Amino acid sequence: MNAALKELIGIIIAYFVVYIALWGLETWWKKRLFKRYYKHYNCNNTSSGMSVDEACKILGISKSEFNKMTKNDLKKAYWKKAKEVHPDKPNGNEEMFKNVKNAYDFAYAQAA
Repeated sequence: MNAALKELIGIIIAYFVVYIALWGLETWWKKRLFKRYYKHYNCNNTSSGMSVDEACKILGISKSEFNKMTKNDLKKAYWKKAKEVHPDKPNGNEEMFKNVKNAYDFAYAQAA
């Protein structure tokens, strides 16, 4: 390798070291994961074609309850319903379990 190429490689490595040191390795890593697996982390999917009424019905809560709920209360309602319909339970239902997850994602994005 000639000297110019070695110098260029050194500059590139130094750039990444400084970048990671300034922004933090954790931030750098999360940004890459988020870009690569965006669809898995996107809980703000409001284009599912679901209404708030449908989401409340699936989660087993009333719309008036939903309007008063915090995000933590919504999470508790989700976990309760998910435990009931989990596919590993004797009377579990995989399709309903997926619907509960989709309803929770939609409701979480709509919650205040």
